[in-house]
Amino acid sequence: MSHLYADSNLPSYAMEYILHLSKKGRKTSTISRYHYDLADFFTWLTKEKNQSDFKTFQRLTTNDIKHYLNTLKKQKQYSDQTIQRVVTVLNQLYKFLLQKEVLHENPITNLPYKTGQLKQITFQDFLTTDEERKLYQTVRSLDGLTPNQQKARPKLIARNESIILLFLEYGLTLQELAHLSMNDVHFEQNTIDIHKNKETKRTISLSVQHKKTLYEYYQTIPAPVRPRYHSHDPFFIAFDFQRNTFRFVYELNAPKRLTMIAIQKMIREECKRAGLPKKSHQHLRNTAVLKAFKRNQSLEAIKKQYGFQTEIALKRISYFYESSIKNSSINEDFYTSPTNR
Repeated sequence: MSHLYADSNLPSYAMEYILHLSKKGRKTSTISRYHYDLADFFTWLTKEKNQSDFKTFQRLTTNDIKHYLNTLKKQKQYSDQTIQRVVTVLNQLYKFLLQKEVLHENPITNLPYKTGQLKQITFQDFLTTDEERKLYQTVRSLDGLTPNQQKARPKLIARNESIILLFLEYGLTLQELAHLSMNDVHFEQNTIDIHKNKETKRTISLSVQHKKTLYEYYQTIPAPVRPRYHSHDPFFIAFDFQRNTFRFVYELNAPKRLTMIAIQKMIREECKRAGLPKKSHQHLRNTAVLKAFKRNQSLEAIKKQYGFQTEIALKRISYFYESSIKNSSINEDFYTSPTNR
């Protein structure tokens, strides 16, 4: 293992911890994940304190760590889940050094985060091909709906299916999908622009069939409240079940954007109707990424295509694919080409 990190930019005391993980028999994917987060941290420490020697590390306070985590949130747009992962990695380094009795305090313990181990990726973190099929079929059915929901259903089928396919076939994040506006959607070119932040944008190409589904949703919205093309109006908009129409905010002269909470709720309800075990938008995104590995796309290409800020979460799926799917007889159960929808 040591030769893998011969050119590591980690300080010696952190590299000692990485080698300790290797000697304990930790999985290569876990060690790589820890190495990446620690390298990121010590790069920041060097810039922040002009050095990363042990004395500098030893003097770090809880406020210093908080400052680092806030930097990750602001500059890298890290989610709370990703921040939690970083906290776990730093905490394990501190615990290692405390056990060696070269440190006497752990500033991580004063942070408002849990410090457990990362959950390993399993089959339950994805949808099988059969589950995908059930989900798509259910979205266009009336099964399990109340009379009031059945009345509104014709106006929501294409919207809900569009949301699901953008998660399941193109791997958008919840935030990316919720923030889509009309000036991001280009029906003529079959493309959508995805904004991770003000500086980062990527463009995804839709299959013709999927473009038709999104356009069907768009046309379903009554003209008076329909989002205006080439505008900042939201693409996915909320629905008023009492009035049986899409919602419009007259003060803003624009449709009401569908919230992330509402999107999460819709996914849960559709999965429940389909008889699936508890699934979320993250399971759908995971499945999209897994399909990319099955298509033999490179790690770097997948990272770019699906907007990963780091390779940590991506490598967890990569490891799962290599160890559990690639050479398995159940291979095809976890792959469906998005162009075949």
